[in-house]
Amino acid sequence: MPFTVRLKNRTGSFIVIEGETILDAALRQDYFIPYSCHEGICGTCQGTVLEGSVEHYHADDLHLTADELAKGSALFCSATPRSDLMIDAPGIRVPAIKQLPQFHYQLIHLQALNECVFQATLKPTETTLDYLAGQYLEVLLLDEEARPFSIANAPLGDGHIQLHIRYQKDNAYAVKLIQHLRKQQSLDFYGAKGHCLYHPIPSMPTIMIAGGTGFAPLKAIIEQALSVPLTQPLTLYWTAKRFDDLYLHELALQWDRYVPHFRYVPVLTGNNIPATWMGSTGSVYRVIQQQQITLKNHHVYISGPFSLTQDAFTHLNPLGLAHYYLYSDAIDYL
Repeated sequence: MPFTVRLKNRTGSFIVIEGETILDAALRQDYFIPYSCHEGICGTCQGTVLEGSVEHYHADDLHLTADELAKGSALFCSATPRSDLMIDAPGIRVPAIKQLPQFHYQLIHLQALNECVFQATLKPTETTLDYLAGQYLEVLLLDEEARPFSIANAPLGDGHIQLHIRYQKDNAYAVKLIQHLRKQQSLDFYGAKGHCLYHPIPSMPTIMIAGGTGFAPLKAIIEQALSVPLTQPLTLYWTAKRFDDLYLHELALQWDRYVPHFRYVPVLTGNNIPATWMGSTGSVYRVIQQQQITLKNHHVYISGPFSLTQDAFTHLNPLGLAHYYLYSDAIDYL
């Protein structure tokens, strides 16, 4: 159950995995936080939790007063996250930018999910990508800058990955990518990146908001969540202009029908909505405001156009949304 730790003033971020302290996770990823005793006693690694919450495993022996704890002070050698965090760590040194490892995968199948979305299923030829549900990779094509594509399936065993590619004839890059896959039957990429990860802890209801092919990383997170029985409600809102853009609508309906605690709410926003459509229409945030009494103590995941995340703060804050329980890679750019 990973958590993302962001630094004050957006100077960097790193991931804390289960069982790690903030200090250990930082050191593992080449971030240096000054420290000495590593036991929560000396106070060298003291900093401030600006957003989110932590717990200390040496709580009885902390070199912190009750007043300091109340103001967000933490000893990072002893503190473990209970949510995503933003911290202020005096003296922290960030690592030099490193190139992610490169992978070569073979195409297994290229399937049209609708008239303009393809699903590419690929398998490793040598080294297998190590990733977390919700992350993305950067695709490499000749004479093109690396471009991000979300991984559309959870890492649950066979090493295969799925990509959802929106294909439009006026999009030269998309045309080139599909042609490359058909001709070369393989793909090179860097990976994995991203902080929009699955958070089963703390155990709370979950809201997911997908826009178009923003469904891809949320699909991976849902698959990860469904690998064990759900114990809390999970609601997926999938918004698109046209019905056909809900390109895995039947899959989401199956989850809704057969998975306890799962609910699917499709929302169409375009002008040509079928007369037979019985679902929601208009702004997805208006629909959420009508259906959700509160978002206090909820996990909220958002994936899709940048504006979708940008608008979340305006529309969801009145419902009690806590920023450290909002997960979207677009947050890094807000």
